[in-house]
Amino acid sequence: MLEKLLRLKFGELPADVRTRLVTAKAPELERRGERILSANALGDVFTDRESQ
Repeated sequence: MLEKLLRLKFGELPADVRTRLVTAKAPELERRGERILSANALGDVFTDRESQ
């Protein structure tokens, strides 16, 4: 589901992003999913931020 949402918002995903999604554990996928809501760019979803 996360991959589909990312494609809908940002277009075709690079191979490294698809790999990160496949290898991610549930807590990481949940964080990434929450970040889609406020992300302006694909990198915003995958940038680890100290303060959240």
